[in-house]
Amino acid sequence: MKDKWLQLREQYGKFAYPFVFCIALFLLDFLFRCNYSGIAAANQNHWAPNLFTLSWGLIFSVLIFVIPGIAKRIVMSVILGAFTVLTFVHAVLYHVAGSFLSFSDLAFAEDGAAFISLQYLTFSWKIYLGILVAVAIGVFAILLAPKKQDWKLIPLCVCAVLLAASITGIAVIHDYYHRTGTGSRFVWTDTYTPGSVTANYTEFTNPNECLMLCGNYQYLFRSVTQSLNDVFNLGAMRSELDEYYAAKPEKAEKNDMTGVLEGQNCMAILLESIDGWMITPEFMPNLYAIKQKSVDFENHYTPLFLSAGTFNTEFAFNIGYYLPSTGTSARTYATNIYPNSLANLFTEKGYEANSYHTLSGKYYNRAVVHPLWGYEAYNGYGDMGLIGDQTRDTTLLAGYDYMVDHEKPFFNYIITYSGHGPYTEVRSAISGRHMEKARQLAENSGIKTDNEDTWNQFVRAIAHLQEVDAFIGGLIEKMTRDGSIHNTTLVLFADHYSKYLTDTEFVMELKGATDMNTVCHTPFFIYSEKLEPTTVTKVTSSVDFLPTIANLFGLDYNARYLVGNDAFGDKGGFVCFKDYSWIDSETYWTPEYEGEVTEHIEKRNQEVRALLNASWNTVKCNYFDYLEKKAK
Repeated sequence: MKDKWLQLREQYGKFAYPFVFCIALFLLDFLFRCNYSGIAAANQNHWAPNLFTLSWGLIFSVLIFVIPGIAKRIVMSVILGAFTVLTFVHAVLYHVAGSFLSFSDLAFAEDGAAFISLQYLTFSWKIYLGILVAVAIGVFAILLAPKKQDWKLIPLCVCAVLLAASITGIAVIHDYYHRTGTGSRFVWTDTYTPGSVTANYTEFTNPNECLMLCGNYQYLFRSVTQSLNDVFNLGAMRSELDEYYAAKPEKAEKNDMTGVLEGQNCMAILLESIDGWMITPEFMPNLYAIKQKSVDFENHYTPLFLSAGTFNTEFAFNIGYYLPSTGTSARTYATNIYPNSLANLFTEKGYEANSYHTLSGKYYNRAVVHPLWGYEAYNGYGDMGLIGDQTRDTTLLAGYDYMVDHEKPFFNYIITYSGHGPYTEVRSAISGRHMEKARQLAENSGIKTDNEDTWNQFVRAIAHLQEVDAFIGGLIEKMTRDGSIHNTTLVLFADHYSKYLTDTEFVMELKGATDMNTVCHTPFFIYSEKLEPTTVTKVTSSVDFLPTIANLFGLDYNARYLVGNDAFGDKGGFVCFKDYSWIDSETYWTPEYEGEVTEHIEKRNQEVRALLNASWNTVKCNYFDYLEKKAK
């Protein structure tokens, strides 16, 4: 048997292995995309991703053919291993967040890895099978590869032709899709067809659309080159932003709600993973009770631009911008300046601004980022001298005096944790003491599923809610006891939908959602004794937090350099998503929209596109640092 293998490798292997390796790389991508047919404009049978993938497979195969000695097998192993891991990561992220890996997510890869669970690996067996088949063929190619390459003129000529054809093919397809209707680079005033294949490729903002159109290898190449392009085009980017912001008024129009909370303390509470379906008298009685006495923004959305969902909304709340889905490094968040941040606005008004959370400040680099945003300090478990489990929100109650002991009015930004997944025994420190009650509540809820794993997650999710609700109840009790409830406003909002329930269809059914945009409908309400309980029907988004709060507290802010709008004003009233979809009071527009394209829709499409590009580019090019230096 061994002799036959050696004979086979000697006769055919020395020239066949590059083509076998190319087949392995092609199948690794093709079989993966087969599992996601229907999620994007391009499916696995579309010519572009298959040609992209075949071309890259040939490029890698030609390169390994000319690599000498044992290094050949090492390089083949590295290439196969790297793309296998990347494919697997795409599958995990899509399973958890409904989106493939955006390379801006890499800024928070370490933070995300800290919360990984086997629960997130329970995606379709077909994906595992496809990866296994491709890897097996790739390993066979590695075994076929000779330790010493017998170079001959004809094979080398064939390699040169294949390399030239592959590079030319990639360049031609790239040029074909990179052109717009005007045949030029997009600018703010362009008219275009949103959601078209051309627009998806050129703008490269939607990971799902782009990976399905490009294939894994071109997707990676395009991500890297776009990031480099952003670096080399900062001047043009800043000039376009100058033009965009110059067209906007500096002062927002006043309204009946301007300054009604002036002088009050503000306690903003980010409710980790708390979704609208959770806030009921049964599941979360304390949070439900405060919501009934609040100004409730019933059509609020927290669109996700990063898989790091908490930081995604944390940034929008504090800074007032949507984060770019591509081309952003971790350094961006630790070096950019934002003079119009919410903490800076409160500080300029004479407030003390601080952030509080039980976990370490290393997560999302908060210990560095929050002071950069204008907070005096990020206060974690050790800073407040807390005792107890860090993952339980009720532990934070021991730091209550620390949070309210200020000589000036205060703005506190509090981040809860206990709603965080995974909803398994891994988080039993949170759920354990509430499990018996959670089972009872689940049984009495009327909510059913035949999937045992989904049901177990659902029960544990309810147990997690009990811990969050206990914190809210304890906080209100302490504020009532010391009287601070009379002069403190509570701003309560979710960071994202209940994505740690990994059965997305079950979550959509609970919420009445239809897709990964509408599932981002989340709670946002404001309580103050100065505010009459009411319901705001206007559509709001996470970038509207900052101007809305600034208006209520009479903060002096420059409306020109914000992309969101005051919820009580006449402007805004819509939410936009990373694929340029949007929802307002009249329309839900997506690239698949089949209704009449009215003047209203055309105008909104242009507004959304300009707004998102301005928001992303403002972050990418550190625009306010540029303005500060320009003014000197």
